[in-house]
Amino acid sequence: MIFSRSPFQAAAALTCTYAATTLSNANAEATLNSSPPSSPSPVKVFSPVGNGMPSYWHTRKAACLSPPATRPTPGHYSRVVVIGAGMSGASAAMHLAQEGVSVTLMDARGVAEGATGRNGGFLFPPALATLFLAAASGKGYESVRNAAELLFFERENRASIRAFVTSRGISCELDKNIDVYQVFDSVQQLKDKVGILWPIRSLAFLAGVDVLATRSELCIALNIPEEGPWCSGLRIQGGADTFCAADVTKQCVVDAVAAGAEWLPQTCAIRLEEAEDGSGVTVITTSGSIQCDKVIVATNAYVPSLVPSLASFITPIRNHVGVSSPLPALNKANPGARCGISGEDGFVYLHQRPDGCVVLGGFRNQEAGKGVGEADDSYLVDSVADSLKHFVPSRFAFEKAEGAGVQAQVDQVWTGVIGWSCDDLPWVGPVPNHPSVYVCGGFSGHGLTQTFLCGKAVAAMALGQKPTHFVDRFLPSLDRQNSANLVAGHPDP
Repeated sequence: MIFSRSPFQAAAALTCTYAATTLSNANAEATLNSSPPSSPSPVKVFSPVGNGMPSYWHTRKAACLSPPATRPTPGHYSRVVVIGAGMSGASAAMHLAQEGVSVTLMDARGVAEGATGRNGGFLFPPALATLFLAAASGKGYESVRNAAELLFFERENRASIRAFVTSRGISCELDKNIDVYQVFDSVQQLKDKVGILWPIRSLAFLAGVDVLATRSELCIALNIPEEGPWCSGLRIQGGADTFCAADVTKQCVVDAVAAGAEWLPQTCAIRLEEAEDGSGVTVITTSGSIQCDKVIVATNAYVPSLVPSLASFITPIRNHVGVSSPLPALNKANPGARCGISGEDGFVYLHQRPDGCVVLGGFRNQEAGKGVGEADDSYLVDSVADSLKHFVPSRFAFEKAEGAGVQAQVDQVWTGVIGWSCDDLPWVGPVPNHPSVYVCGGFSGHGLTQTFLCGKAVAAMALGQKPTHFVDRFLPSLDRQNSANLVAGHPDP
């Protein structure tokens, strides 16, 4: 059985030739190259470009981010091959290597050069606030139960990252428990968000949520002008950490190599050939081939480029992200503490770094098609980049608060590609009907909150073990329903 991928034009013709041969000689229901039964027509498969734009997370340090390769080409055999050196893949490789398993980690680029190194740097969840907002939706017990299950997993993920950062002494600028604001252009939007709990909104503080129902309350909290568009909001106390995920991911790779893993950057997996008896997989790359018992495809938005049967379940979506020059505190109520903000119907998110710089991203509402199906992170859409550059000056009151000399200037803009799943939940585990192939992707813009433990979980599964922390709804299934609204913003910060 052959799984094909065409990440670069040089490999595309070869890949298509093999895929066509396989489809003509194999049962359509038994190959990953066949579309799911529910798909009315072939689904486009997206692959990464050779090099993405450099991001703030990549360029803020002089040292090269990616560790050197352990060998120039793939070896003959590895018990497990992990494809993708973002946080989930690096975590999987590290945990496998530390179990004494022979593992090879490869990436078409280098460490954290996909979504892990191009994001806004938020690490959630906001504890009881998650349950408050789930209850406010009025969708009933099932909604609250699902939110609680996801909350406990994400809290454990955050605790695991914090512990890893501390134990390894990682300099990733981890900023813990910052307040997160969700801001609205009308009071009615706030009422809709608080939902059925609006009559008892004054008690929201018990869940760590402050309801800011007037413009004056919001202006007291944030450094914004009274005549600006934001007029109400929610303050989620200690709602997030912020950090540089690329630094944490690099340490995972360093630790994996120290434990015996092979590391192959600039090595692009072209296709997977699974033995007919399910006894193993051959990974064909641009640098040669490698045999393995199990393969983990941890490429997030690009999972379907190696596993096309999931093409209708995981979709790439492009965001633009930027960083400003150092600015006065956004958090007017407590200038010594940083904060994060989600606004514009969930299409914009930002937070202030310890040095005063503001990282802000999203803005796909300014792009045709809301960025859906856009998988190229090597260039900017000028109109979207312009909107991003003008956003901070248009929303904050630095000039009035600090004097005419303060200018909100965006110094760097880049793009990143999100892997958005059909139901807003990641896909983690064995591919249906293909027990030697595992996937880890579709994090739907919440990857930093989930990927570290998802990588550990898929590593355990590949060894036939039960994960210590996991959400069963993450397991791949062709029966998972299309419930996500890909053209909407994030419903919550």
